[in-house]
Amino acid sequence: MSEAANQPKDAREAVKSSFSIRAGTRPAIRRASSTFGVTQGEIVNLAPALFSLLAERSLAERSEKLSRIEQIAGRVSELLSKISDLAPHLHVAISITGAHLEDAVRLETESIARREVHGVSQDLVDHSYFYGLGDYTDWSSDDPLLATLCEVVSDTESSLVSDVEMDIVDEQISFRCCEGDEEKRIRNKIGDMFAENVIDGILTEDESSKHAEDLGLLPEETASEEDLDDAEDE
Repeated sequence: MSEAANQPKDAREAVKSSFSIRAGTRPAIRRASSTFGVTQGEIVNLAPALFSLLAERSLAERSEKLSRIEQIAGRVSELLSKISDLAPHLHVAISITGAHLEDAVRLETESIARREVHGVSQDLVDHSYFYGLGDYTDWSSDDPLLATLCEVVSDTESSLVSDVEMDIVDEQISFRCCEGDEEKRIRNKIGDMFAENVIDGILTEDESSKHAEDLGLLPEETASEEDLDDAEDE
């Protein structure tokens, strides 16, 4: 059977997909679904468009800053040349510094052209003066895509998205997945410290509960109101 025969006849036709998402994403989708009265499928269907808009905004902002970066780099190069004139014996060191500066600008230029939304890729670094410094993410964790998301979060008084941790390796978006009685139940069950990861959609309740249990930090079970009433009657 041809590949075309396996495709849905209508783009709106429902199909099942198989891909991995973080455990905390599932409750986040459910919470958004119940908060805004839409189906979970609608949220997933909108994800590509919303992601593309965020990515394009981030790349556009980087492009706007690039000309300014080039101007500043040009002035710095002139200053480095003056230093080399004053101290010829430092020429080699100054030249290396200048080469690194020029390469940094080139890396950003090529990264934007390649539409690398998370910043300069390891592949570009490995073909630059910075080759040999190891894993790029070890020494440059700021993620321009998440930086743009931070701007959106700060401009929006969201009751669900509370924080974004800018980490290119393990980015975390704090999405309030529960509140009210459900939040109180989770806090009572596993304690405030471990409940935060569940409330923010970073870990599931079972995962946080296991962490607390492994560390011996699960709160002692508290008596229910019925138990307290029975004790008072006695």
